[in-house]
Amino acid sequence: MLNFGGVCKQFLLNCLDNPRLNQMIQYSLRPIQKHKTVLKNILRKIPYTAALDYGCGEGFFADCFTPDKYLGFDFNPRRIAYAQKHFSRYSFTARKPDFRKFDLLLFNNVWHHLKAAQIKNLLRGLAAGQIALLELKPPNEQRGIFFKLILWLEAKTHYSQPRTAVFYIELLRRRGFVLWQSRDLGRFFLQLYCFRKV
Repeated sequence: MLNFGGVCKQFLLNCLDNPRLNQMIQYSLRPIQKHKTVLKNILRKIPYTAALDYGCGEGFFADCFTPDKYLGFDFNPRRIAYAQKHFSRYSFTARKPDFRKFDLLLFNNVWHHLKAAQIKNLLRGLAAGQIALLELKPPNEQRGIFFKLILWLEAKTHYSQPRTAVFYIELLRRRGFVLWQSRDLGRFFLQLYCFRKV
């Protein structure tokens, strides 16, 4: 007998794991394009020698950075292969890099896929005075049917823990980070945070 729930779950997993489909969605969403523009403007004001895009996916934000100062990291080899093919001037890896080599890290809409202990371990490895962190507004605080659908899909297919922005801010402050700047994109329902460890 056909397990309809199992078939649906596998279909959703295949959709979420399709780099080409994910990239098409990102390029078609105006709020994400706006986020990219704001990110570029913030990066112009941050002096950095090496940036790590943690959870880079298909490399959508790679071209916000200087190619020779950028490394994209994702656990999913399919996404890394797709990113390398479409952003050939940039470097990508599926092997976890040494955080000490980077003075800027981008965590873009990725922390809700990590358990609190994993986030704490990430922060523990960051060096004082060197690291700036940027984060999208947590998905559970985003408005609009599209993001509600994404949250529902994620909850059905893989680990996802919606948390508030306050949770992340307090976690970062307890680990020695200060909020350097914050950009609320208003009607685009996204929030950019930039932290620096002291």
